[in-house]
Amino acid sequence: MQRLFGQKCLLDTNVLLYALDKSSRYFAQASGLLTGCVEGQVSGFVAHQNLLELLHVLTVYYHVPASEALRDVRALADHPRLSIIYPTSQTLSLFFQLAQTHVASRIEIFDLYLAATMKQSGLAKIVTANTKDFRHITDLEIIDLATLTL
Repeated sequence: MQRLFGQKCLLDTNVLLYALDKSSRYFAQASGLLTGCVEGQVSGFVAHQNLLELLHVLTVYYHVPASEALRDVRALADHPRLSIIYPTSQTLSLFFQLAQTHVASRIEIFDLYLAATMKQSGLAKIVTANTKDFRHITDLEIIDLATLTL
């Protein structure tokens, strides 16, 4: 079991999604982590990209009405205990550097860009249910949502 109490980490889009989806097999872990962030036990971060991806998945794949999805995503974005990170003027350059070294691994472009945004923001930990998406990225600690405890 991975413990996160008192640590800084980025919540991947799937973590946010599973925290909203009560039928998900990861609902308990994801909602528990989100609660831990809200209560200040974990320093939770999300990238602006995560919020946009969440909105897309909710409306396109979960068929949540846009007004409801916007409300849920906005609530996350506005929460004072969830910090949003943004790309900097150097993020794209870092992305291209990472892409050159990860071409052979066929890593997802958006995951690689998220990693670049994290690195530019000084974050080294990501909680995700899709650990394989990030395993080739060096200097990134990947925390499996399935094994998580606060």
